[in-house]
Amino acid sequence: MLRCVSGSAPSRSLAARTAVLAAGLVVGLAAPLTGCAVGPSDRPAVAVRDAPLPPGPPATTAPGPAPLPQLVPPGTTDIAFADCTAQTQRRLGAAASRANLTYECGSLRVPLHPDQPRGRRLDGALDLALLRVGTGVPLVIVGDVAGEPGRLLAARLANQLPPEMLQTFALIGVDRRGTGGSEGIRCVPADVRERLLAIDPAAEDPGQWVLDAANEANQQCVQDLGDSLLSYDSLRSAGDLEQLRQALRSERLNAIAVGDGSRVLAVYLEIFRSTAGRIVLDGAPDPMLDSIGVAQDQAAAAEVAFDAFAADCASRPDCPLGSDPRAALQGIAAQLRDRPEIARDGLTKVDAGILYSALLVGLADRQRWPELAAALRTATAGDIEGLAELVDPLLQFQDEQPARLDAGLFTTCYDTTTRLPRDRALQLAEDWRARSPLFGPLFALRLLTCNPIGVPITTLPAPRSPDTPPVLLLGAEGDPITPLAGTQRMADALAAGVLVTWQGTGHAAFPRTPCVTSTVQRFLVDGQVPRNGTICPP
Repeated sequence: MLRCVSGSAPSRSLAARTAVLAAGLVVGLAAPLTGCAVGPSDRPAVAVRDAPLPPGPPATTAPGPAPLPQLVPPGTTDIAFADCTAQTQRRLGAAASRANLTYECGSLRVPLHPDQPRGRRLDGALDLALLRVGTGVPLVIVGDVAGEPGRLLAARLANQLPPEMLQTFALIGVDRRGTGGSEGIRCVPADVRERLLAIDPAAEDPGQWVLDAANEANQQCVQDLGDSLLSYDSLRSAGDLEQLRQALRSERLNAIAVGDGSRVLAVYLEIFRSTAGRIVLDGAPDPMLDSIGVAQDQAAAAEVAFDAFAADCASRPDCPLGSDPRAALQGIAAQLRDRPEIARDGLTKVDAGILYSALLVGLADRQRWPELAAALRTATAGDIEGLAELVDPLLQFQDEQPARLDAGLFTTCYDTTTRLPRDRALQLAEDWRARSPLFGPLFALRLLTCNPIGVPITTLPAPRSPDTPPVLLLGAEGDPITPLAGTQRMADALAAGVLVTWQGTGHAAFPRTPCVTSTVQRFLVDGQVPRNGTICPP
């Protein structure tokens, strides 16, 4: 077991540290990265389903650049939380399985653009929407920018975690800037949003289709939001977390991030490492590859996920995919390409492009595979309601929350400097078709969505500091959103990254199985760092 000790270097203020960023100390994501991993590098430990994990190395043989910080009870928070149990239970629906939980909501005002890059000052502020469940040490929950908002994600986790974790921690769900209740971006016209999600590689001139839709989205959002649009990126979100830590009166930021929320915490670890606590990155994006490499990995991972879904579907009655799943899917796509259907609410037109987007949404969550299979089955008979329901959170204002596509589009584009010529994207679509016939062309064309959007003024700092504490990374072998290869590279890039691989399919591993759940619990609650390379079965 790794002994937990307290103490850290004196911390600089948020303004001082972000000023360092503006002075030019940030580095690009493609910078060479080196680092060492916690634990031995020999054969990985394998955890048996429902059995205790093999013990980690003794403290004397588990080197790390910095010790795992001790959990310290916080002081009185500066945030005014108020009961929102009824509202949260309604949003959770059947997922609110623990009736004894109390949920509290609050908000935190943060600077819109604290670091003032290249002398440009953007005045103003925005309110971050927060949810708290529990009364222990704050454990901040950060989600995907285009996924479930952090407040709802934290509420769901509270209904799934072992009681010991809820006795130790208070989960603090935060809707990232521009998402959910945190003054969510809602500037992309509804028809343009649908066109961006309905990219169909088989359409006539699909590259121009993407560029035209992305250009309209950018023009409208620049007109509505002006320079403030530049503030919606992972760099500023990392600054928001430091503001949140201070407002919670917490000595350290302890946090779990899902998907590209892990990028926010990776930036935090680089800029605010003296206040980094116990950090879990669940499905981390690749810190080294550019957008082209990431998209290629995503396409390959989506193919693996589809194969797993097809095998699972074949084991159930009434599977619509038959003996040739790819041909069956392409048949449904051809049907919808010829005769698009309008959902009953009149808001969503389901065509071949929407079909593939709905498929990716369903593949990312294994618990929704029966729902996805049913949606494909009914679509063959002309009923597309199931497919529409899968994509509606990205397209429509729902449950007092804005459509998720807007914030996802601009945050993703402002996190990268890659802008791809149209001809290059079309060539990649052809090249990737051979290796990833279902999804390769789609992911190649999606690379064009950032072209009309300005290149960010500042770039994200690479995770390279040698004095961060151990960080637990979880990677799923069949994750189509943040592929395992990227999570492995993030673990290698972090000086004290410890990778645990789940041999399952779907986006994010926690809390999918007892092995994964117990690993995270021991790390966060008990301060036990697992052996680097530990494998959890499906």
